[in-house]
Amino acid sequence: MTPSGTDVTKPALGCPPVFRARRRENRTTEKHVRHPSAEKRHRQSLKRRNRNRAARSNVRTAIRKAREAIATKDKAKSAPAVKEAESAIRNAASRGIIKKQTASRLVGRIAKAAWRS
Repeated sequence: MTPSGTDVTKPALGCPPVFRARRRENRTTEKHVRHPSAEKRHRQSLKRRNRNRAARSNVRTAIRKAREAIATKDKAKSAPAVKEAESAIRNAASRGIIKKQTASRLVGRIAKAAWRS
């Protein structure tokens, strides 16, 4: 309970995002399953979730580095960054982390920005 008398574990929609994030984290790490097969599936889903989050983070980082390199207007610096970003995006799409159409759109936008600079 907070000083205002609201329960922190069950926040209302208008509560600060900190409480919502804390609850979201608890929801993903707590185990509410009883059957052995369900426990295993839960463990597998957590592993996949962490793997996918890391891969998505790598894609975002590669895109950000490519955009920063493009912003310098230096083709020599931007070319390897664009190539690396495209590789990371296509790799994530091939593994199903992002959709293929989304990957195509991201690659196209980066290539277009690189061509214009």
